[in-house]
Amino acid sequence: MFRGLRNRFLILHMGIVVLLVLVFFGAILFINYQYISRSLDAILNRAFSATIRLRQDISYPNEERRVYRNVQPLPRDKAENHFLPIFTVQLDENKNIKRVISAFPLEEAFYSKVTSLALGNSEDGGTIMHDGLLLKYRADKDRIVFLDITKERDMFLNTVHTFLWIAVPLLLVIYLISRYFANRSIKPIEESYNKQREFIADASHELRTPIAAISTNLDILMDLSDENQKKWLSYIKQETERMASLTTSLLYLARLDFQKDGSNFERFNLSRDLENYLIALEAVFFERKIKTEINILPNIFILGDKEQIIRLVATLVENAIKYTDGFVKISLERSGNSAKLIVYNTGKGISSEDLPKIWDRFYRGDKSRGKTGGFGLGLSIAKAIAQKHGGSIWAESVENEWIKFIFKIPLTN
Repeated sequence: MFRGLRNRFLILHMGIVVLLVLVFFGAILFINYQYISRSLDAILNRAFSATIRLRQDISYPNEERRVYRNVQPLPRDKAENHFLPIFTVQLDENKNIKRVISAFPLEEAFYSKVTSLALGNSEDGGTIMHDGLLLKYRADKDRIVFLDITKERDMFLNTVHTFLWIAVPLLLVIYLISRYFANRSIKPIEESYNKQREFIADASHELRTPIAAISTNLDILMDLSDENQKKWLSYIKQETERMASLTTSLLYLARLDFQKDGSNFERFNLSRDLENYLIALEAVFFERKIKTEINILPNIFILGDKEQIIRLVATLVENAIKYTDGFVKISLERSGNSAKLIVYNTGKGISSEDLPKIWDRFYRGDKSRGKTGGFGLGLSIAKAIAQKHGGSIWAESVENEWIKFIFKIPLTN
């Protein structure tokens, strides 16, 4: 239980931390991306609108041959000082390349390819990829200006990778620190709960002996008393039996808490044991004039503590008998890899507000149910048994109409 509580705390805490880290780093990356994008747009717009100082003038002397004239490139030192990754392609009326203005001569196929890619887009600007390069362009009817933004892209991706290398170890460190403090925070609560559990177990165990002695002495007194005295002694006897039932239930819950999972598990035929249990209740159904519908699929085998499973079944069936207005339906079936027990009865039902609380110890949403003599522990015991067996149990209800309890437990071969 406390391990699950710690895990939920860690999941919530780490979820908040991861969200904050993502928002923080995401904001930084977004601002960086916007700044780079605006800077590149400004460079491209200036190159498009202004007169660019020509580093080389490469043109087609014969448009049909489409061969560049030989031009000597700039000296390396001047090229490194003055080079901009920008080139302009001028077009004729038929959208054929008429002239290329570029800092360095490149292959004709490169200019032809990027121009065709740009012309293939219906927009007047955008980005294209070719030969590992990312080019941003702006176009009008007779020219296209290209800007190589590959370096900026790589720098941005390097920034993203750097943030990831920082964020992952940071989150790991935060997780370890959170786990350490979560364990320290949960430990006092766990110790307090264990002490409370031990107290309930010890108190229940110690109360059994005096209650048994009181009950025995009451039996002797009732045999020696007249009818008028027996009336008052019977009231004491009744409350003594209720107290004995309460201590027994508390002690049973304590044993479930301390019992190791699977310590008394065995493979048994749930269908057969359920049928035997219901046969013993036929007289009760008849006496209370309860109509029943029983559907039990044969040969459903499960692995578990037989005594505990029958106790769970008895809790659900006895609740149905207590609170029905005349009809009870019990079914056992297969559901995938699980056995599913459904106990349904018509009657007052439970409100949607009380439905999640019925599994709490000593909880009774309808105070009038105290007339039945229960303490609000039966469903708590049933839930504890279901959890011990790796199963699940829940309830569905429509108030003033019906209630249905469903118990699922894994099948065994």
